[in-house]
Amino acid sequence: RLCFAKQWVRKSWHNVVVTDSKYFWLSNKGPGNKEWVLFEDEPPTKVSEQNCFKVHAYGGVSKYGRTPLFVTVGSSGVKAKSKGVNGEVYLTLLQEHLIPACEALMAKRPSIEAQHNWII
Repeated sequence: RLCFAKQWVRKSWHNVVVTDSKYFWLSNKGPGNKEWVLFEDEPPTKVSEQNCFKVHAYGGVSKYGRTPLFVTVGSSGVKAKSKGVNGEVYLTLLQEHLIPACEALMAKRPSIEAQHNWII
């Protein structure tokens, strides 16, 4: 991603939608501290919880705004054949959610251009 962004730094971003996924944990997870502190400060101690609730979501942003977040496999309570997002799950997510949302987002562009003249 960084390499792509560096190559595109002088190019127009009006045809680009950047998409990514993120896990949102609704409690402390894993060992150790999960908080940024200054080097000289002591980090607070937090007890981690096992089997805490999490949400796995995909979304996109562009020069013209953002897509909604789409909750997917890997979230607590979401029933699926796989434990995580595999090729089949990702393709369904693209076809049913991300691509239509990106099309709606890119339709906000001020100029009339080809509808699929953008990069995910």
